[in-house]
Amino acid sequence: MKKNGYTLIELLVVIGILGIVAFVVISNTTYAFKDNTEEIYEENQEPIIIRQAVEYGKVLERAPEEQEKIISVYDLLDKGYLAPNSGDDDYVDVRTGVSMKDINIKIMYGEEITAEIINQ
Repeated sequence: MKKNGYTLIELLVVIGILGIVAFVVISNTTYAFKDNTEEIYEENQEPIIIRQAVEYGKVLERAPEEQEKIISVYDLLDKGYLAPNSGDDDYVDVRTGVSMKDINIKIMYGEEITAEIINQ
């Protein structure tokens, strides 16, 4: 008698192999669906703003006794230290999509010039 088809063992082995392959593929691609806007902001956008604020602080006119100066992102855009990152000549937060023109930055003068974003 001629045997047609597969045995139950063969089918279970194939299903098991497909299950393992599916598990590996799904576990390696879940990062593609992760919301990483906070990471993008912390690794890219915030350091750029701070670095450009420090550069602006180096050329900013200030009184010798001033230890800090408050500027806004609009000042950096206006003086050309930041380029607009949206279609309507604005600088938007990658996390929220809201304009950052009113965000303030404190430039501190000491042995070296440092900056920090003071309201987000």
